[in-house]
Amino acid sequence: MAWAIEIGSGGTSDKTSGNTYSISATNPAGSNTRNNVVFLALALDNLATTDVTTSPCLSFSESGQTWTRAGSFTNGQGAAAAGATVELRWSERGTATAGSLTIGSIAITFSGTVVAKGVAFFVASVPVGSTVALYGGGSPITRADDGADAGSIQYVIPDSNEYLFARAISAERAGTSWTPTSGFAATGGSTVTGTSGGSAVTNIQALIEGTIAIGNTGPISDPTTSAVDQASIMAAFTEVVPVTSRVNDKIIGAQQAVNRAAYFCMGNKWARRGRLWVPEHAAL
Repeated sequence: MAWAIEIGSGGTSDKTSGNTYSISATNPAGSNTRNNVVFLALALDNLATTDVTTSPCLSFSESGQTWTRAGSFTNGQGAAAAGATVELRWSERGTATAGSLTIGSIAITFSGTVVAKGVAFFVASVPVGSTVALYGGGSPITRADDGADAGSIQYVIPDSNEYLFARAISAERAGTSWTPTSGFAATGGSTVTGTSGGSAVTNIQALIEGTIAIGNTGPISDPTTSAVDQASIMAAFTEVVPVTSRVNDKIIGAQQAVNRAAYFCMGNKWARRGRLWVPEHAAL
């Protein structure tokens, strides 16, 4: 396993009423030698009025690229635009060119009219040839915070494999400041731009943070935001190593064991001691 977090990150926001959202192209930093993976948080005014895990998106597209949905969560608060909705997606981009990735314009169509919305993202990577999968096929953890700071989420996986853990947050507020969890990489460090203007409840800020950890250590995400309505989702991602690579590793390992045994036996005379064959000098 060989996850790495790159330095590329970014985000944007919009406060125009409509059922579509166009995100301008950007060029975050990435690895020239590894398969880069972009993890993105989409935050928006809630359309659903109850706490649900359905997606608010009818479509989410970028020419020539695939954005896979890890999960969605709405903190409904009983009325449209009274709470917050968050969606977590990822996209594998391959190697960067001269340290720069190209994320083209992203077009999103919502299932209803949305005013405040925004995105935030960071870049991680796995070795070339490896791909990425959502742990368990789809088992993210969700959390609703009502008029409170974003609470903690612990994600425990009962094995000793390495995973990338990402938490996306939709916070119903204006402003930029927050304090990511210690040891987690986050978009823009401690600042990311949300919408502004009007009262806090008419705004949305998209936040995302991630870390690499062993599954059974149970990493805990506990950033500091502010006392507002928030929706969170945390997911774990695993590196999928090509079958040919795993087979080659086993073959090479077996061949190395044979070579070591052959080298150890050369030049020695052997004698039987009980049930064991040992070098002749050791049998005396």
